[in-house]
Amino acid sequence: MEQKRYDEAFKRQAVEHWLRSGKNGTQIAEELGISYPSLKEWNRRSGGDATPQRADLEVPNRALRVELARVREQRDILKKRWASSRKCRGPLQAHRSHERQTFPGRARREPACWP
Repeated sequence: MEQKRYDEAFKRQAVEHWLRSGKNGTQIAEELGISYPSLKEWNRRSGGDATPQRADLEVPNRALRVELARVREQRDILKKRWASSRKCRGPLQAHRSHERQTFPGRARREPACWP
């Protein structure tokens, strides 16, 4: 089977059409009668990404990245706080009702980290 050759102008226009249209690459390739891997390769060689960037998604994407950074920071703070509080707790118990009882001859024992 004979391999088709396309000139640089056609390749550049195909990539520009893909990036501007907002359609996915397979649709554009089908419209132009070329293969999707060829379209991706032309885009890569022109210095672009393999997927087009859409301006309408940049603002929500930026907001989500900011929120993700904030949530990660909160998580890290809570991890540190939880890790430090584990040192004071002692063994994990289902309930502590037995600690409220005082037995004759035994003093009530408090954990060392309590004030």
